[in-house]
Amino acid sequence: MDGETLANQDFRILAQVDVDDVLTLSLGRGTGVPLLSMINNAQGKRKNMHLSWIETGDHLSMKVKKEDNREYSLETMQKAFKALIAKATADLEIKSLVFRCVQILMDTAHRPSVARSESDCALIQENRRNTLWYTYAPYKGTALVHPSLCTTSEERKVLERYLEDGTPWRGIPLLEGVPATLRNMAFCKELTAVDPKRWGDFLILSQALLMGFRDWTGDFLFSKILWKILPNKDFRTDDESLNEILVSGREFFLRLVAYLRLYPVLNKIAVELVIDEKESADEAGFKRRDKFEMILKYQTSRKYILTRYISDAPQIALGMSPERSAPGEKGRLFMMPSAIWDEIVEACSLGGEKDPQFAAYSAIWAIEMGQWIERLRPCF
Repeated sequence: MDGETLANQDFRILAQVDVDDVLTLSLGRGTGVPLLSMINNAQGKRKNMHLSWIETGDHLSMKVKKEDNREYSLETMQKAFKALIAKATADLEIKSLVFRCVQILMDTAHRPSVARSESDCALIQENRRNTLWYTYAPYKGTALVHPSLCTTSEERKVLERYLEDGTPWRGIPLLEGVPATLRNMAFCKELTAVDPKRWGDFLILSQALLMGFRDWTGDFLFSKILWKILPNKDFRTDDESLNEILVSGREFFLRLVAYLRLYPVLNKIAVELVIDEKESADEAGFKRRDKFEMILKYQTSRKYILTRYISDAPQIALGMSPERSAPGEKGRLFMMPSAIWDEIVEACSLGGEKDPQFAAYSAIWAIEMGQWIERLRPCF
């Protein structure tokens, strides 16, 4: 439950839904991110939280009388959330903000990262990796875009029509310079037409960020920034505002780009919750290859140990466990064919030197984003 209350806010009710005679859901907003009120009509009480409650909740129990509770299943709550969000986003002002958020997310997903020298294409700096379109743009000569994503056979056919031989790799030439976003380029539009599902969740993501679902910062900083900046009609061309969005939304965009980059192979990765990750890996015939740390900032910068395992069979596994586990807390084991891992490493290299650690991070980020989207989907 979120400790934020409705007191001392310039508060406006965005939507309200009666689930039954006991439970009413009310979504309202003051100066920050919208808050959900679960109102117990039988008791005359309410509890305030964000819509992100449903990301981890599996049911709701409301006290009706001293020894009588009313139970609500996850499916019931998802339907109620869907009705609540539909009412809230029907407001013309909010609908406009959602549309602007879609534009920002699409612009950022197709934002190129630019290198000016060939050496920067061989050894790519960490702060330039979060892109699907790594671009070599020398001060003299034509810029070349390196598609840095796993592709299906149909998508490869599209890209092959645009790729040309060049230095330092085959790429898509940008004859009129490098725009701020490539989403309106012909090859991006064709890729969207080939696989609409891969690129089709921007509306859900925008509504989720603005309505109070997780924004991957841990304290809704990114969502608060969006509410602050999106009402500005020049939000897409104001460099200061755009930078504020990119900085505050870094953890979100890391996962969004990773998800879009690896989308075609995510269904080839099996995820298991395990008590003892090493023991489970040993039982499955894996041997440890290397180990590194991963910090999840949305969990208050909690540190995880990420281990890569290999086996005699053409298969690899990534084990992920908290550095300090709570009693009964489970780790995760991600298993995939070696060929899929090789494809992930290649896509995450952006045409430069291969980096298994960044590839492992990207796979985790992509899976997290994919699971989150599927958890949200019934609410939209």
